[in-house]
Amino acid sequence: MLSTLTLIAAMLGQIPAPNVAARVARELRAEREKLAADERADLESIATKFEKSNDAESARAARAPLELRSETNGPSRFDPLPEVVPPQGNVLVAQSSGLASVATKAAPGAKPSTIAAEVGSSRADYAGRFLALARRAATASTHQFALADDCLRRALRLQPDHPEVRRLLGYVPYNGGWATPFAKHKLDTGYVLDPNYGWVEQTWLPRLKAGELPIPPTARGGKIRWLPAGDANRVRSDWDNAWTITTEHFFIKTNVTLQNAIRFGHMLEDFHDVFQALTADVIDDRLPLARRFADPKAVGEGPGSARHEVYYFATRREFIDFLRPVQGDSIEKSLGLYLPPTGRAKRGRAYFFHDPDGEIDSTSTLFHEVSHQLLCESGVIPAYERNAGHYWVIEGLGTYFETFTIRPDGVLEVGGPVGPRMARARLRIIQRGEYVSLEQLASMRHKTFNVEPDIYLHYAESMALTAFFMQARDGAYRDGYLAYARDVVRGRVKPGGARTLDDRLGVPYKTLDAEFLAYLKEAVPEQEEVRRPAVKE
Repeated sequence: MLSTLTLIAAMLGQIPAPNVAARVARELRAEREKLAADERADLESIATKFEKSNDAESARAARAPLELRSETNGPSRFDPLPEVVPPQGNVLVAQSSGLASVATKAAPGAKPSTIAAEVGSSRADYAGRFLALARRAATASTHQFALADDCLRRALRLQPDHPEVRRLLGYVPYNGGWATPFAKHKLDTGYVLDPNYGWVEQTWLPRLKAGELPIPPTARGGKIRWLPAGDANRVRSDWDNAWTITTEHFFIKTNVTLQNAIRFGHMLEDFHDVFQALTADVIDDRLPLARRFADPKAVGEGPGSARHEVYYFATRREFIDFLRPVQGDSIEKSLGLYLPPTGRAKRGRAYFFHDPDGEIDSTSTLFHEVSHQLLCESGVIPAYERNAGHYWVIEGLGTYFETFTIRPDGVLEVGGPVGPRMARARLRIIQRGEYVSLEQLASMRHKTFNVEPDIYLHYAESMALTAFFMQARDGAYRDGYLAYARDVVRGRVKPGGARTLDDRLGVPYKTLDAEFLAYLKEAVPEQEEVRRPAVKE
């Protein structure tokens, strides 16, 4: 039960009362699910009309999934948001990428069929409803920016040319289509977006198509030189001549091949998109999306947005040699790390290496450390050491984002009962009975959490708990967990306060323990053996 002082503070707006926040989140989520169900029912009815008109192809298209639905306890799924969206063309019903067209291009002067027009009307109607719900979520007494982001993406799949939805998601109009402000600036200054080489000067295209790549000039201020791709990549393999790549949100220095460097940059941008969508309520009003909701004239990321710096080495040995002077011999055990900014610096730097054939997955470490980087550099000042424990949340989020993957169809996924840490959690917690209760885990500060040899269990359990709170029971605990995570990041969780996890969820720790153990036992297959990590987490 909340103390009298806590209730008074909540009424004054100093502390959002957990029960109020949870109620608002539940109501908005329920409305979203009802809206999605109504939309599916409406389009099913229209598809039936197509069938009665002997138009099976249009019936199938009308039934095409309009949302990326996850399996029970499965990962969250996202369509990537491209930098440039070409004009949709003269179609009877505009579709977003990946959806079948309900109708083909109309002949000049032709009128759409009544049924096809009904599809277009239905989708425009539901896009407007999802936009309205997104606004309510973003302006609720306790902001629900993650839900607002989800509603905007649903609206976009229904009506890809909706101007306000595009603005809120960071786009500006460009040549009859859409582009991010970064992409528009590139296009306006003579760059083109090449599928193989990313953003390049248009004058480079003949050389690139001839199989040549640029290398640094021999003298300062000299002209760029061109060599066959293999030779150029060998020159760039020297760290002093490494590639420097600028994407919308990242500055990357790397000595891998240009093809791998471009792929790496695309992957980081996709991860940035998913990270901000899922942690929107942790970042809260510092989120660019929040600024665009607050200001109807705001576009893009806003002024003064600095890029996140990443150094990506071609080999583990280069990574170790570069960082040993700073990190000492401990760097031998690392798969990657993020060094936060010091002094007045706004940005730190993340360091990784390319190791596609390694026994240990360095890619998952990449997403883990970049998640820390994005959270630390989001405008929020991390102060988790001020909490009375609760450090598990910080590493739980990091390990949760290790599961980020890009499917062959381009859909982005994160979370769910997958990965070696989840398997390790199943083995140690369910099969060996080594469970650390939530209340005990929540009491741990950084040093206690990282004590050998329990650190490996703590990391695995934290990852499994984060997946549970983010995805189990169709995300029923997600909003309360993210509100708790927001308070943990800001150092607001004190003994006996109103911001602990059990208080935010309105569920006792012992009940959460039992539900989590049942989830872990049911969702993750029994493990025969899980090898202990060869390096420090």
